[in-house]
Amino acid sequence: VVGAAIPLAQSAAFHKKEVATIAELKQEELDVSKQHNEEKLKRQQVLYCDGHSKKVDLFAQSMRVQMDLARRETMRDVWQVRMQLNQTIIVITALMVACAFENLSQGVIPDKTPEWLLYCISGTTGCAIALLSGSMWCCFKLQARIGGFVVGDRTVVYLPCKKTHKFFNEYFDCHCEALRYSSVLLFNVGTVAVLASAAALQAPKYITIFSDTAAAVIFAVLSLIASGIFLAVGDYWWPS
Repeated sequence: VVGAAIPLAQSAAFHKKEVATIAELKQEELDVSKQHNEEKLKRQQVLYCDGHSKKVDLFAQSMRVQMDLARRETMRDVWQVRMQLNQTIIVITALMVACAFENLSQGVIPDKTPEWLLYCISGTTGCAIALLSGSMWCCFKLQARIGGFVVGDRTVVYLPCKKTHKFFNEYFDCHCEALRYSSVLLFNVGTVAVLASAAALQAPKYITIFSDTAAAVIFAVLSLIASGIFLAVGDYWWPS
């Protein structure tokens, strides 16, 4: 009995030891697998965070580029509108100067014209040419200053203010608004002077040839008062 029990006891101890070894190996395998899964999960989280942050950065960069392009296009549109308006004023002013010279060169003054009407004709014609010439000079300077704005570089320092202007409207208010206002004002007053010169040229004909002073007064009043109201103070009442 003792001889048979000893092998059984050894077999039981060996089996117990084998079971413990297998359980230990399984536990180590589970620990390694758990550690591997945790590291894999951490790597995936890091990769996801990096990818998400890169996508956000790319999206933000794309939006900044699109906003900058839209800003440049808007400023370019405003620049073109300002330039076209200025060119329109130049053309109309040139036409009014031609009208003033037409009054000067083609206007026929009767021999018995009163002296005070001669003074009116010469004064209004000279003022018209001077004012319209000043308006054209302001328009040329304005066009040069409008063309001096750099759309693609917002770090340029402009003279004489020695400041940087990020937006065209800010640059226009600082460097161009005074010239624009002067050109429009000179054009309006010069146009009124051209009409006054025309009225002064027509008045001697009504007075000396037709002996009708009322017709001269009516022509002068209708051409000067109405045009003077709309041209001289129209920009103040209805600003651009």
